[in-house]
Amino acid sequence: MKDYFVQRSMREQLLLAFFAVAAGLTWLVAAAGHLRTQHQDLQQARADLASQQLWLDRQGEIETRATAAIKSLDPAKTFDATRLASEISTMARDAGLAINTEPPHTTQTPQLAIHSVQVTSRRAALSALLKFYESLNQRAPYLGLEKCSLLVEKNAGGLLTANLQVSSVEVIRTAPAAK
Repeated sequence: MKDYFVQRSMREQLLLAFFAVAAGLTWLVAAAGHLRTQHQDLQQARADLASQQLWLDRQGEIETRATAAIKSLDPAKTFDATRLASEISTMARDAGLAINTEPPHTTQTPQLAIHSVQVTSRRAALSALLKFYESLNQRAPYLGLEKCSLLVEKNAGGLLTANLQVSSVEVIRTAPAAK
């Protein structure tokens, strides 16, 4: 390879050297980018680990507070999946909203069940949505609005499309009394 390089004219030697240096710089820049990405991933993993450890360290406190919160709930006021869908329909009708709902999705723990329903209302007036929200707010903490997105309808005079996720809590069984 050295003989090939030495036999070339000065101009060809300079071009070959330039291309070799350019290729080396390109490789170094790419390697530096990969190294920076790996460093950022490592920092993110460390931050995630610290956050998870914080929650694990507070497990006893969290469980104590959750047990106290569950004891403060009145099981008669909680909503099962069917009652949730019915209550949302009633509240929407009272607020003057036409809605479409998806079937409830349930997440269950030994003591609680969390039911969520996706609600969509097209061409809704803001006043009707606010009335629905106020009605929902009156049933807290048993009902709650988890997600809300509003889109303005084009050429509809200020009407909105609302996508809401409403959730309810249901007490499955009460926690055993502390001794």
